[in-house]
Amino acid sequence: MHPKFNESYPPGSEIRKRKIEQLSSSLSGQQRLIHRTTSTAERLTEASFEIAWILARGKKPFSDSEIVKDCFLASAEILFAEFDNKDAIVKQIKGLQLSDSTTMRRIENIGKDVSDQLCADVSAAPCFSIAVDESTDLTDVAQLCVWVRFPKEKSFQEEMLCLLPLVGQTRGEDILNALLAFFDKKNLSWSGLASVCTDGAPSMRGKEKGLVGLMKKREEIPNFISFHCIIHQESLVSKLRNNTFQNVMQTVVRVVNFIISRALNHRQFRQLIEDYDTEYGDLLMHSEVRWLSRGKVLERFLSLLPEICTFLDNKGKREPELEDPCWITQLAFLTDITCHLNTLNLKLQGRDKLPSNMLNAIRAFQNKITALYIPDREFIHFPKLRAVTTNDPSLQQHFSHREFVNVLEELSGEFESRFKDVNEHKEIFNFIENPFHVDVSSLTPTITLLCPTQRAAVESEMVELQTKDNFKLELRSGVGHFWSLVSEEDFPTLKPLVQKVMSFFVSTYTCESTFSTMNTIKRKQRSRLTNEHLECLTRIATTSYKYNMKKVKEMHACFRSSQH
Repeated sequence: MHPKFNESYPPGSEIRKRKIEQLSSSLSGQQRLIHRTTSTAERLTEASFEIAWILARGKKPFSDSEIVKDCFLASAEILFAEFDNKDAIVKQIKGLQLSDSTTMRRIENIGKDVSDQLCADVSAAPCFSIAVDESTDLTDVAQLCVWVRFPKEKSFQEEMLCLLPLVGQTRGEDILNALLAFFDKKNLSWSGLASVCTDGAPSMRGKEKGLVGLMKKREEIPNFISFHCIIHQESLVSKLRNNTFQNVMQTVVRVVNFIISRALNHRQFRQLIEDYDTEYGDLLMHSEVRWLSRGKVLERFLSLLPEICTFLDNKGKREPELEDPCWITQLAFLTDITCHLNTLNLKLQGRDKLPSNMLNAIRAFQNKITALYIPDREFIHFPKLRAVTTNDPSLQQHFSHREFVNVLEELSGEFESRFKDVNEHKEIFNFIENPFHVDVSSLTPTITLLCPTQRAAVESEMVELQTKDNFKLELRSGVGHFWSLVSEEDFPTLKPLVQKVMSFFVSTYTCESTFSTMNTIKRKQRSRLTNEHLECLTRIATTSYKYNMKKVKEMHACFRSSQH
């Protein structure tokens, strides 16, 4: 209290009472103003975080946030022109912190929070599996993509665990060192690892110096099952190594490159097919690394074959094969079979795929080869071949059924020789899909590998589960629903085994799709994007998590404190 307050305002006097009321009212007003100012600042901060999140989810540059603010302001002047509080609205929008550097920090905070949530869930999970693949970005930096799948509550979560730049070489030991460093940095344990899925590169699959081989030698890493990506294997099978059809493909690629790789040729060809009003507006270039490329290139080429021949004649560059009846039937057959293989490939793609369903798709295709394709002399299952021979019956004289049967038999043999690692555990996959129609004794190899000390208990609980008829109806609601009802209290050894198997990746589809996202983010206009920001943006663009507003605001407050 001020020393002269009692003199100026004697205790018990009316003047003192009025002065105290005046001071109290003034204090309340100041407090309301401070609270209102604080609340406004918090709302502006929250709004800027939400805008940053939406931009990152949309794979947009940091600087687009400034455009968003400009759009807000321009729209507000029109939308709220007749509102009494238009000036207040515009003032709020102008207060939004949306510079590119601010948005960058917001996205860094969001990415860290999402990563922390994921690592906490992985640490708490009883088991997890990883899918690992490597690719180079726009600036030729090797990026190691790792996805993780683990049980969470009553379902399974698939998330990008990390996107790690590999400096220098990309040997198995380099990949392992990057993984070990990440796990140490995030305090993650390897003890719950159930399986690892990779592509077929020696740096991944090598028994001695590949990632899988080196991981199996590490003491801190438990026994795990490794898989060669089932889609990569299908893609290898679909290359059709038959010499005749390799020559057909080489001719197609040579002609396509002549037309597309030269700007003048490409423009003139597009004008030609526009004049002819064709089904397709252009050819496609072949890419070995794209799973569906071969079939799409051949389908376009066959559809535009007359126009291609006309164009080459005009250019004085005739290709005799394109007018050879035998070659045309081979092209049509190759187009049909690659289209069938593309259909199979699409069935194998996607997230949250059960291994049993993927194996069933493979087996179904093998059965189609022997039961439908090989005996088909009327081309019912080869629509392109049927179309060209119907339009020009003389082509049938040049059709060699035996030659095509040889190709199909070779293809069937390739399917038989592949997928051994996945087929080795097909019984346990079938058990997961339907536990009531599997002989428990056939599951011994997988049980021994995943639960070496609990085999007797697991097998006993499996038989016990098969006797519960009331559970059978629950399968109609889905495999995930069924196993969510099987409690760990009633099946203490079986439930952990099931969780391990259901966490398996048998394809690296998630990694491949992430590389597509990565290349969209780090494009020519953003080639200077740092590895840290690339990982952060890719994580936000692919995650199913939502950031915690309270935590990111705390990070923001800590950053501001460190600046003062």
